[in-house]
Amino acid sequence: MFDWDGLVETCRKAAGLDPALADDGSVLDGIVSLELVRRLVDAAEAHLLAEADARGVCDRDHGLSTRTWLAREAALPQPVATARVRVAKRLRSGFSVLDEAF
Repeated sequence: MFDWDGLVETCRKAAGLDPALADDGSVLDGIVSLELVRRLVDAAEAHLLAEADARGVCDRDHGLSTRTWLAREAALPQPVATARVRVAKRLRSGFSVLDEAF
């Protein structure tokens, strides 16, 4: 469906770039581009979390709620994982216009 490994590798390459070698314009362009990427990644994560929660896959396959599974797998504090799943579910259930804008 999607090349998640390729996405991770591309992000690793970006994280490993030496900004000292870039000109001023490239540094500023990179900052703006990464902010857009962050927003897109957040939206993609929300869609996947809402889908996993709706399917009950974490409970069925791991015996954990989606939020608990996320906290464990992503090494996140439980409140952070809970907030992400809560937002994802809200976007899915009643805020489709906001989700599209997000």
